Amino acid sequence: MRNFCLARTLDEARSLLAQWGDEALLCAGGTDLMVALRNKSLAPGKTCLIDIGRVPELSFIRESEGWVEIGSGTTHAAVAASGLVAASSLILGDAARSVGSPQVRNRGTLGGNILTAAQCADTIPSLLVLDAELLLLKPDGTTRRVPLAGFFPKPKETAIGPGEILLSIRYRSLAGSAWRGSYYKLIRRAAVAKSRLSFATLARVGGSGLIEGARISIGSTLPTPGRFGPAETLLKGKAPSWSLVEEAAEVCASYMIEKAGWRWSTEYKQPVVKNVIKRELAAVLGLETSHAE
Repeated sequence: MRNFCLARTLDEARSLLAQWGDEALLCAGGTDLMVALRNKSLAPGKTCLIDIGRVPELSFIRESEGWVEIGSGTTHAAVAASGLVAASSLILGDAARSVGSPQVRNRGTLGGNILTAAQCADTIPSLLVLDAELLLLKPDGTTRRVPLAGFFPKPKETAIGPGEILLSIRYRSLAGSAWRGSYYKLIRRAAVAKSRLSFATLARVGGSGLIEGARISIGSTLPTPGRFGPAETLLKGKAPSWSLVEEAAEVCASYMIEKAGWRWSTEYKQPVVKNVIKRELAAVLGLETSHAE
């Protein structure tokens, strides 16, 4: 990396991107950048680093007409501390609070966590079950919205286009609704919480006592980040019960193997997925944990 440019406004960022073209690499928090520099694993041909971490238009949390929108440059610490995020998402604040260490949370950004496209990215499972959408700024100044669910075409790749900037992430507020949520992260050690598996679960039980909706995403289990559709379909329209939860957990484990194949880590992940998702589903469906077995 031979050149460094600091953008203080969105217009400056656009101008620098146009100037450097394919040689440009955007950076906000820089937490993954430092690792890539040490490992010499930066994308080839990138000669100019454009720092957009100080662009004020990219750092905000706001609500309008039932949508909660978060700027791509908003730090994990800010997301974790937001009462609006806690009330409206049920789980995203917990996911942001689990990221790395305090130093990483104070520097790392929500947009950066998405654009790295890592299978273990802590916030992506929560955003997937929230049906989040991304707002991208194109080089010509227009914007386009993309569902997060369709943003990862291949492992470790995103659908962001050349010269585009991720502006914000938004989701429908769940505040005051019947939805219940749970986020759980299995980590190697607490000091620097690097994720092994992360579980984001939402469910809504209607007045009839039947499950009106369920959303499940488990990080580090599928080739690309996604939801566990077969288990969600199985749960919908049925009355919560331990037998149903156990069946859904089996479906989740089977779906993981179907999509990812049998790998060296599957022997460990298969029982963990079954046991943890059973517990998480029981919590959001209001089943008594004392009856777990």
